[in-house]
Amino acid sequence: MHFSKGDFHVQVFDSVKTIEPDWNNFHRKIPHLSSGYLLSLENANPSDMEFRYAVVRKNEKIVACAYIQLVNFSGKNFTEQGSWFLVSALKLFFRLKKVRLLFCGNLFSCDFRCLHFLEEHIRFEESLEIIQQVGEKEKCQLLMMKEMNLPEAQLTILKEHGFRRYNEDLTMALDLDAKWNSFDDYCQSLTKKYRKRLRIIRKAKEKSVVRKLEADDVKKFLPGIGELFSQTVSRQFVKMGIIDEHYFELMQNTYGANFFINGYFSGDKLVAFASHVIHEHMLELHYIGIDYGFNESHALYFNILYDGVEQAIAMKKKILELGRTAREAKASVGCKSVPSYDYLYVRNRVVNFLISVFENLFLEKIGEEWKNRHPFKSGIEK
Repeated sequence: MHFSKGDFHVQVFDSVKTIEPDWNNFHRKIPHLSSGYLLSLENANPSDMEFRYAVVRKNEKIVACAYIQLVNFSGKNFTEQGSWFLVSALKLFFRLKKVRLLFCGNLFSCDFRCLHFLEEHIRFEESLEIIQQVGEKEKCQLLMMKEMNLPEAQLTILKEHGFRRYNEDLTMALDLDAKWNSFDDYCQSLTKKYRKRLRIIRKAKEKSVVRKLEADDVKKFLPGIGELFSQTVSRQFVKMGIIDEHYFELMQNTYGANFFINGYFSGDKLVAFASHVIHEHMLELHYIGIDYGFNESHALYFNILYDGVEQAIAMKKKILELGRTAREAKASVGCKSVPSYDYLYVRNRVVNFLISVFENLFLEKIGEEWKNRHPFKSGIEK
């Protein structure tokens, strides 16, 4: 796809391979937009997703680029949670109507802005209008600009172009105290109630063996990883970017030593795994998978979270990023919510109504109790 808008010529590519040298040169100081990583997402081949790479030129010079993920939303993107009537009505609707979503951003990770432009050559408003035009040409009913933590003047421009703030895309992150030199230091910062709870959870961990999976292990256990991941994803009300076990092998090949997977074993059986991405100042607990038949007896989920804390402290990181789901559990570990500064543009009333339906169901499932979790002693609030 290509089109002109004023002084700008816009090309939109289906694969980063087509534009790789120019793309990498423009993003050379932005590691999360390197072609190697983006190509691994392409190769993971999410069943509900397409990728686009918008390149804007002025007088042959690249002045802006946008990384775009398109989601073809259907009944497979949500689970059968909620009333039978509502779920049946939604499934019928998606059988009859195609809903296409555009995300200028990355659904597979957190805090990665995906629109970059040279302000001396193109204004934010012009970049935004180009993204909207791409959305029109792709026949998308919804556009989301992710990670728009911008000056007030640019936020005003978003609103003037019909975008509204979407407040429910929160991640949960733990700020690590510089005084924590060991996991025991973290434990001592907890209240008596949460220390007791932690001891019970760590006692349950003795029923399993945890070890880092090397490359050969990942290949060996790949079917099991896929099965465990599927179990975990099936418990989420809405899922977008539907991937399988090969995603984890691709991430390991792409990130090398900065990506690792811990396997949790009961005897010889893999009962859980947790993948991690190492960033400069942050450890990200990425995707996980759990056999829920073992979850309660082995306290798998909470031990995965606490292992993340222990590893982040050992690595001397400033932040442990734990992602979007299970807010109450993560708040119990000490996480606080971090807004994503997402902005929505919806083209028709039906899709706008559907968003409100999914939003209400999501908020009902999440609840408000997570806001009442305060595990640290007074004066040690993270």
